[in-house]
Amino acid sequence: MDLQTAVSEDFEAKSFDRYEDDDYPTPPPTHPRKKINSVKYSLKLINTVNTLLGITFLFTTVILVVKREHSYFFVQRETSRVLNTFMVVNAVVVNLYSIIGIVIIGPKVRKSAVFLLALSGTVLFFGLLLVGSRLPSNERLMRESRYAMYESLGDYSNNKVYRFLWDYVQYNFHCCGVLTYRDWCKDSDLTNCTIADSCGFCNSTSEGRTFNGTAQLYHVTGCLAKVNVYLVNALNFYKSLNFLMISLLGLSALLSVAMFFRKFKPKEEKEFRYK
Repeated sequence: MDLQTAVSEDFEAKSFDRYEDDDYPTPPPTHPRKKINSVKYSLKLINTVNTLLGITFLFTTVILVVKREHSYFFVQRETSRVLNTFMVVNAVVVNLYSIIGIVIIGPKVRKSAVFLLALSGTVLFFGLLLVGSRLPSNERLMRESRYAMYESLGDYSNNKVYRFLWDYVQYNFHCCGVLTYRDWCKDSDLTNCTIADSCGFCNSTSEGRTFNGTAQLYHVTGCLAKVNVYLVNALNFYKSLNFLMISLLGLSALLSVAMFFRKFKPKEEKEFRYK
């Protein structure tokens, strides 16, 4: 075989190999860009929702703290302080974490930033969950309400806030006193009573009674049971809102962890750079 023939055969072999490569192109390396983007968008959405929810909840809580008696009226101050403090701290923490998360998850994400976001979110989630599990129970709230109601009833004449609250409750709940209208009487002496006018509004013959021979009708049923229902519903509502924000914070932390491992695994990082 001469030199010309050998060169010709080598050229044909290379051409055939090139032809095969053209017919069966090598697929591009896989990379997690699409998966990372979906996680990133989900993370931004959750943090945005949590921020809006937290801001709304924070303003609501501040109003309740400033006007304590208008929120958890007839509740011990210590219990009210614990509930309001937890709500404020929870709203502030969730807001800060969500805003920081929105800022960090930008076009260029740093490995250390995602790691800190995932770590802090996990710690905050379990911390708030632990504190939230120690909030006053419904049973404790109802035990305290009876004592607090009797205390506020005794201060009705001297405290304009309690006077407003008792008038509001008795007028709207169609009740009178704590357990009965006799709570307005000194030592349950029906001849020595100073019953609030709000006990007599919106009464019918079946709902009230004629007191002391007058034509004024007063509610007979006390307000304790109805106030307890109101307090329990209010407590459950705020607990639910708190745990909703905590759950969203936990989901945000989980997505941060997923993003960290998807984006910064050594193999996937090389494939990402290759493209």
